[in-house]
Order: sequence, then structure tokens, then C-alpha cells
Amino acid sequence: MIAQVDCNDLSCLNFVKYIKPGVSLYTLVVGSCCLKCEISLACISEVQANGKIKNT
Repeated sequence: MIAQVDCNDLSCLNFVKYIKPGVSLYTLVVGSCCLKCEISLACISEVQANGKIKNT
């Protein structure tokens, strides 16, 4: 079964640290089907001035 990671749902990711106020780093180790190995994903989450969360 193939599962997709939704970076808009930060509950499935592991919080690492605050980079600066309003900016957080999250990671997750997942299995890659095409690479046939585990890879680490990183997601940087930023709270914008309007209160919305921007993930990169």
C-alpha cells in the first residue's frame, strides 16, 4: 500500500526545533517506492502575518 504524506497536517510529522519565532522545522522518515529505501523528509512551517501556515 502506498501512503502519501500531507505536509499541511503537521500531526504526522516529528517536530525538531524552532528556527526562529514563527518558523518551525519538522521531519519524517518514509519509505520511497522508486528508490527502494528510507528517506528523510524535512518541512519548514512558517506562520504568516495573517495567521495562516505556510509550509515549504
